[in-house]
Amino acid sequence: MAVVKKKDGRWFCVFYDDNGKQVWKSFGRGVEAKKAAQAFDYEIKAKKKKNIAITSTPKIDITHLAQEYLDTKRKSLHPHTTNKIIFLINEIVAPIISGKNITSLTKRDLLQIIKKLEERNLSQATINRYIAYLQAILNWGVKHDFIPHNPFAGYKKPKEEPYKTPIITPQEFQKLLTVAPEHLSWALFVEFYTGCRPGTTELFALKWEDINWEQQTLTIYGHKTKKIRTVFLNDAFFEMLKEKYQNRDSEYIISYKGKPVKSLKRSWATAKKKAGITKRLRLYDLRHAFATYMIAHGADVKAVSDMLGHSNTEITVNRYYQLVEDLKKKAVQLLPVFNLSNNPTSPKDPLPNKNVRQRH
Repeated sequence: MAVVKKKDGRWFCVFYDDNGKQVWKSFGRGVEAKKAAQAFDYEIKAKKKKNIAITSTPKIDITHLAQEYLDTKRKSLHPHTTNKIIFLINEIVAPIISGKNITSLTKRDLLQIIKKLEERNLSQATINRYIAYLQAILNWGVKHDFIPHNPFAGYKKPKEEPYKTPIITPQEFQKLLTVAPEHLSWALFVEFYTGCRPGTTELFALKWEDINWEQQTLTIYGHKTKKIRTVFLNDAFFEMLKEKYQNRDSEYIISYKGKPVKSLKRSWATAKKKAGITKRLRLYDLRHAFATYMIAHGADVKAVSDMLGHSNTEITVNRYYQLVEDLKKKAVQLLPVFNLSNNPTSPKDPLPNKNVRQRH
């Protein structure tokens, strides 16, 4: 029996149960953790003297394990991921299995968690991602001796339906701009003409100082790829930037009442509803539109790839080839229609209405 401090700063009480199995019970980090480990060690020694049975499976529930995981991983996890894990544990997992010893959990508990996620009408991809977070916590617990095994090990996630990137039409984009509040319509405009990643890492992080007014370019500091890239700006959009710059109320290009924007989810959902757009459309799809329309109109793939911040052009080709092909299919339908008689349909006329009897 002993109190041990590991290299990562965690305090453990090490003891042997009645079956001779060595047990490492964790108490976390810091002075209080050390005191708790010492107190538990004293308790174990007292039980030994009185010949009281000592269990080898100390009770630990999912909320405590998740907190240990986040305390250790907080610096390496993206804040977005941390918030997702907190939501998962507090809103989904805890109401079902909090208070239960992790070692006593079964696959039935996991199915209840999955059912609760499904009740929120989440996609299979999102559900799989949440279960992956939970599995990461449990596997980490096994690796660091908090629990003897992962009770949900062996679970195979269902196949996800591949996400088909929708093509936002110019008409749909104009509808969104018309119904959106000013700060949202400007954000959509910037997203459409720069192709940066939406969110706090790129779009909301853009500052006026990132614009080179002489070269008509925008510098984007990519958080995901750690690359700095340059985007050349469309002439009409550049003129709008100049106008906005003259009336700026913040150092950030995207702002609301002088403060930087952190999220557009609610206003984006409201704008789509007002615009009558029912198909699945994300802010990220405006980034796709930036690339798709340029490639479809003959832009150099390498140039587009560089402006998107892709590590290689193969990613760009694989991601946007089908979108461009879909645009081509729609484009050929815009060609004028002729026939072989002496009275050809005018090139300026729309397609003949098949429901109307044609004159000969």
